[in-house]
Amino acid sequence: MFVECYLLFIVLQTYVILNKFSRKRHSIGGWEIFYFTWFGLIILDEIQQAIVARNLQRWWRRIWNKIDCVMYLLTLTGIILVHIPGDNTMYHEDAFNAGRIVLSTSSTIFIIRMTQMFVVDSNLGPTILMIRKMFQDFKVFLFLFAIVALAFGTGYAICLTNPENVSISGGSSDNSSVIVPGILFYPFFQMFGELYVDELGSNSTTYFPGKRSDERIAFAVVLAALYLSIVVLMLVNILIAMFSDTYTRIKDKEDVIFKSQKLELLLEMEDSLLPAPFSFIHFIFSLLIKYRQRLKVQQHLEEMTEENNWHDAIIRSAITDSLEEYLKKERARQSALTDLQMKETAKQLTRKLKSIEEELVLVRDAVTMATVDAKSDKKV
Repeated sequence: MFVECYLLFIVLQTYVILNKFSRKRHSIGGWEIFYFTWFGLIILDEIQQAIVARNLQRWWRRIWNKIDCVMYLLTLTGIILVHIPGDNTMYHEDAFNAGRIVLSTSSTIFIIRMTQMFVVDSNLGPTILMIRKMFQDFKVFLFLFAIVALAFGTGYAICLTNPENVSISGGSSDNSSVIVPGILFYPFFQMFGELYVDELGSNSTTYFPGKRSDERIAFAVVLAALYLSIVVLMLVNILIAMFSDTYTRIKDKEDVIFKSQKLELLLEMEDSLLPAPFSFIHFIFSLLIKYRQRLKVQQHLEEMTEENNWHDAIIRSAITDSLEEYLKKERARQSALTDLQMKETAKQLTRKLKSIEEELVLVRDAVTMATVDAKSDKKV
């Protein structure tokens, strides 16, 4: 169902851009509203995937998500540009032309983006990954080819062009408008077999206008032979070898790669049960479910709060009872301790009084004996 809906969206987008986005100012019709709604739901699904992922760095590392962001930004930019007003009856010409270019680019990416949906196929999945990996090899080739092409294109321009010649675009003596495309396109198309033999004549008017000597023509032929030898025999074969190595590496891990790609696609679509434009049903149900879950959580929190308050009351009551019991026991202990201390003090006082009484008895006996002794002495 995802594939069918995506194909229908591409058909709708192509129809609207080709037939409805005209430069003449007009009111937005039903097809355009339907297209804008569908496109908005697709963007909403992508935003939902990024939010659900909870890890934007991991979400952004996926190459398809990067392609999606570029694709959506280009489409939005193109839609805005083609609707910038100019005068009362027409949209702005420069903005409209730029918008058509941007929309053509985004439409191309939309169709290429459809290849992701076939990664679940055991045959197409690894092949699509091979193409992605081969693009990395192709970037290396393009870098080397750009250096070689720029070198020989500049050599062609210096060898075949006379600065004083008149440009084919008019009477101006400035040949930059002709030379610059020649430097870029001349070696590029030579790689595909367009040798521009007529350009090597004595009086060319294509990329490098002007008369040139036989020596300069001969040297240009040598440059062309050397350039084609480097590009066709070396760089192209290096590219083929790099492609062959990539194909072998992917083919050896075909089963693992297929399963990992399938898992990645399933993880990306696990929160999108329905494709756009039906995804709004899932979106509404998701909001209702989340709202219901939030109410349940809030109700549960309230119940927990009441239960906690009840537990707190019980705990406070238990603590109060325990504290009162403890205080009673402490008072009893203190009272018992006080009575014990008082009894001990009374015993000590009793012992002290007895010792004093004994001392008094001894003193009294001593005084009595002294008195008796004194009386005895008087009698004698």
